[in-house]
Amino acid sequence: MALIFGDEYLFLSQSGVGVSYTSIDKLDSSHVIIGYTDFFGIDSGSVIIGNINDFSITTGSPKQIGTSGVSYPCIATINDSQFIVAYKDKIDDYSKIKIGSVNGTDITFGSPFVFTTNVVGEIALTILNSSGFVVIYKDQSDSDHGTAKIGTIDESNITFSSEYEFCNSGAVSHFDLEKIHESGFIIVYRDVVNDSSNVRIGEVSDNTINFGPISPYANGVHLYNRVEMLTPSSCILVYRNPLNKGMAKTGSISGLTITFEEEAIFGQNTSYIDVDISNTYECIVVYKDGDNSNYGTAVRGIISGINITFDSDYIYNTNNSNHNKIQYLDPNKFVVIYRNESGYGSIKVGLNTEGNIFNTELLFAQGFKANIANLTLIINGYIQKPAPSCPILDPTASIQIDNNLINIYQSRIDAVINQLGKNVLLEFDPIRGECLNCEYDTLRRRSTGIYKIGGPISFKRGRPCPYCKGKGLIETTVTKCIKCLIRWNPEDMGNYGISVLQRKGIVRFKTFLSSIPDLIKTRTAISNYDIMNRTILRVKLISGPIPVGLREDRYCISFWEMI
Repeated sequence: MALIFGDEYLFLSQSGVGVSYTSIDKLDSSHVIIGYTDFFGIDSGSVIIGNINDFSITTGSPKQIGTSGVSYPCIATINDSQFIVAYKDKIDDYSKIKIGSVNGTDITFGSPFVFTTNVVGEIALTILNSSGFVVIYKDQSDSDHGTAKIGTIDESNITFSSEYEFCNSGAVSHFDLEKIHESGFIIVYRDVVNDSSNVRIGEVSDNTINFGPISPYANGVHLYNRVEMLTPSSCILVYRNPLNKGMAKTGSISGLTITFEEEAIFGQNTSYIDVDISNTYECIVVYKDGDNSNYGTAVRGIISGINITFDSDYIYNTNNSNHNKIQYLDPNKFVVIYRNESGYGSIKVGLNTEGNIFNTELLFAQGFKANIANLTLIINGYIQKPAPSCPILDPTASIQIDNNLINIYQSRIDAVINQLGKNVLLEFDPIRGECLNCEYDTLRRRSTGIYKIGGPISFKRGRPCPYCKGKGLIETTVTKCIKCLIRWNPEDMGNYGISVLQRKGIVRFKTFLSSIPDLIKTRTAISNYDIMNRTILRVKLISGPIPVGLREDRYCISFWEMI
């Protein structure tokens, strides 16, 4: 398995002190919104839209949050065209929230709404539903206590509830906030006075907050605390312990209480840590690696039940990396933002290959800079996918299905697919690019017959280019190998709308639900890829993919016809 990163793009490239207080959230599968403070001149805060097209990135013009003096900007998206941003306005020391609207890469703001006139230190924000959110902050006017408020959005207006303190006995720092469900949230924070690191769960009802008990997850000074939900009843915490080691652990949630599992280590000398999950059994942690020249580093974590294991490290920035943040776009693609050595705001696309075959020529043609030392391409043989932790079922039902039973069921099916399944090669439409060896006539759509200086094979003017055979274009093959359980001429195909006339040369593939986008895009596939040197069984899709299995949330079947 491998993590691969593309080229670095800049969302802020002025010279000066640099970008700080970065925040990122997803608008849709190809757009993110970034909030940050820049110290170039007026110490202003801005937001900017990042447009991800394949593996290249373009950004719109930055939109200033305030006229000047903005700190702690924090972004949370409402939908794919609206977001809110919380910040401290240094002009009056009030903390405010604005609603932002997105049109392409353009951003417009409504009026600011003050959620506290006290002086604040840090701010975190999460959306609960289309009209409600929670904002938490360090109240410097009240002994640095941790404070929360509910915000209600009514069209272009925002109103706030009373204050509710989640930490009233000590000063808070390094906190994070995440939605559990539409009326619940979880806070992780450091209690500076009591020298402990805690989690607290809040429940919203009638514009009030009821907090559960304070749950210490570790003793001592823990920094860069981050939390992400895996399921409505489980979460993952990442943080730096007093020895500067990067640590992670899972937590199990029941109502307003939480219990924690054993720690797992992902780095020895870490800072500026962040985490995001692609699904219930996988996460990626990004951090600054103090043991490796302060490089920006990413590591993939596998969550199996209550346990976490980490793969090898992958470097995404070979210089000093601060204020690292990660945001998944889809189950395989994500973006990382950070402050680079020059203080610039930088962004990169990352790809989690999950052990799939990638065409190396295509990989580099699309602008990737692969970390060759760490690149692993698994061709024949897949690592078993851990079964996810499923949500708790209806506690009032007469029959209760234990999560462990569901995990066992899915882990066994995973093992059957991964270990007994056959390799199937998916063949996509090729990518076409201009020939490297000759000039291309865009009007006639063919080679001009003129050698391109620096091309690999020189030839005389007017003759067909030997590199592209006179076409002017080079096609790059795009393939991907997946594991499937295969059955020829299955008896159940009539249940899925396949006629009697089609009952010869039909094959059924059963594989993971995450492969649906690839199956839909597949032009043709080679079944039984391992025996391709003896016979080529090329097929095309005729029905599906269709989700199947317990809860229909992990596997799919599709039917294919011999060509």
